[in-house]
Amino acid sequence: MKKIYRAPREGILGGVAAGFAQYFDTDPVFVRLGVAVLAIVTEVWPVLLLYVFLYIIMPVDPAQETVQSNQEPKDVTPAGDRKEEPVERMDSGQNM
Repeated sequence: MKKIYRAPREGILGGVAAGFAQYFDTDPVFVRLGVAVLAIVTEVWPVLLLYVFLYIIMPVDPAQETVQSNQEPKDVTPAGDRKEEPVERMDSGQNM
């Protein structure tokens, strides 16, 4: 069963519209235009409240979750393809 998620990387305001666009397999621009038209018709507040409510309850797409700041990215390059980078040695300050 297909689930709906927020897509913050593709989104402008939290990824709610981008998440709906992914769920319905359409361009996020169409969803955003629909939200804008609905906001104009309903005098903005109901759509704004609905958007905030959806932002709170919709989970973030697991593929777009960020790495915690204390974690290092894992090197997934195959061992044969890795290139050794030259290591710069720090001067101890004696040659100043």
